Amino acid sequence: MTKQALLAELLAATPVPPAQASAAELVRAANAMVAARAAILAAHPDVRGDADPAQLAELEARNAAWATAVAATRDEVGLTRTRAAKARAYAGAYRQSPRR
Repeated sequence: MTKQALLAELLAATPVPPAQASAAELVRAANAMVAARAAILAAHPDVRGDADPAQLAELEARNAAWATAVAATRDEVGLTRTRAAKARAYAGAYRQSPRR
C-alpha cells in the first residue's frame, strides 16, 4: 500500500467532528474514529511511497478539529461539574442557616 492510499483510508475514517453534539455523542464519535483509524494502521504496517501534501494537510486539519472539539467538551463538562458542586454546597449551607 502506498502512503497516498493509506492517507485516503485515514481521511475516510476521520470525519469532521459533529458541530452540535452532546458530550456523550462526541466521545462516542471520537472513540469510533480512533478505533477505525487504529484498525487501518494495524492492517497496513508496511507503507511505501510519498504522501500527498494536500491529503496530509487535510488529515492534520481534521486531527486539530477533533482535538479542539474534545478539549472544548472536556472544559464544558468540567465547568458543569464545578457549577453543580457549588450549587450543592450553597444548597447545603442554606439548609443549615438559621431561619428568620
